[in-house]
Amino acid sequence: MSRTEQSSAAGQDLDFWDFVSCAICHFPFATSQKGPPAVPFWLTECGHVVCNNHLNPDRSCAKCGDQGIELIPLQRNMDPPMSDWFRSLPHAIDSIANAAKVGTDT
Repeated sequence: MSRTEQSSAAGQDLDFWDFVSCAICHFPFATSQKGPPAVPFWLTECGHVVCNNHLNPDRSCAKCGDQGIELIPLQRNMDPPMSDWFRSLPHAIDSIANAAKVGTDT
């Protein structure tokens, strides 16, 4: 097996969600059962991930302090375009490569 094939095989074992955690307490999103997290997680308008324990009632971001932010529930099966931000690295690289190819073909 070539080194590239080995890297691809190893990458398939990795789950992006295993690396997502609360920006404040680092509580992990992923569970061993691959089901929903133990507590709800939220994606902030400013791009941070926080667990339910760190939601601020004044709608400010617990990580950066931005005021009046919008929140969306963070879940494994999100609708596009948000789901594109939570794809595996090999998928993201393929998307970038395809976009670059289209850009050079025109």
